[in-house]
Amino acid sequence: MIDPDIRKAFFDSFEDVVTHEAMVPRFFDMMGSTQATEYDLSVSSMGDFVEFDWNIDYDEVDEGYKSTATHVEYTKGLKIRRKLWDDDKHDIIRRLPAQRGIAAARSREKSGASIFNGAFSGTSGPDSLSLCSTAHTSTVAGVATQSNSGTDVLSKTTVSSTRLSMKKFKQLNGELVECEPDMLIVPLDKEEDGWIIISSKGEPETDINNANFHYGKFKLAVWNRLTSTTAWFMVDSRLMKQCLVWYDRVKLELNQDTAFNTYERRWSAYMRYVSFWNHWIWIFGQNATS
Repeated sequence: MIDPDIRKAFFDSFEDVVTHEAMVPRFFDMMGSTQATEYDLSVSSMGDFVEFDWNIDYDEVDEGYKSTATHVEYTKGLKIRRKLWDDDKHDIIRRLPAQRGIAAARSREKSGASIFNGAFSGTSGPDSLSLCSTAHTSTVAGVATQSNSGTDVLSKTTVSSTRLSMKKFKQLNGELVECEPDMLIVPLDKEEDGWIIISSKGEPETDINNANFHYGKFKLAVWNRLTSTTAWFMVDSRLMKQCLVWYDRVKLELNQDTAFNTYERRWSAYMRYVSFWNHWIWIFGQNATS
């Protein structure tokens, strides 16, 4: 049986990170799971309504790309020799399980951030392309390829052009997505630049006293798990929650035992989950180099 204080320290430290620092719950649609592999399928949008002439015009929905994601097991252990536990006068050893809780939350954050860190050259998605690509395809014949990838440095001008590009995103059948970009996701190194662009009431980067078009249009998300110091992303946060998916097959658990032959106290933590994206229409990535 696990010492109640150990259990409390472990899960309190985990929940503290999740509640106050984690981006994963903010970005992903968080769900439970009852199967080893999860599947998703995109479909085309519906056509326009037409005038009623006593016969209903029926749409046929075009099947899109299928997503398949298999849960991955994650675990970590900690063992402490009997004499170290007995002689721990300052409760240093007893605080280590709490550090395991922080490590669990950190590992989940890295899993979520890997989708952004690999956006330009990472694991291929449902259409066999990276999340941010210049040539996204459609399953519907006659629909042109689309781009949600660039190399522009973060500035008021490139925020404008990126927003305009996203507003022109189209569904699989060529209909507009109705995308409403409302968030910038930036690394720590671009936090100040991003804040100035979206928070200045006057036009930034100039002494002209015009109103700032971007003021109040965007939220700023600064993620210290982004590995590039220059790449940045614009997203529609509503669509992001629909297209970024996280399934917890087994929520974080803590176990404890004592090794009879060595008198070691041992703890092990286990969780099993999968995260993935099922469509690219919520994001535009700028893989800038400065």
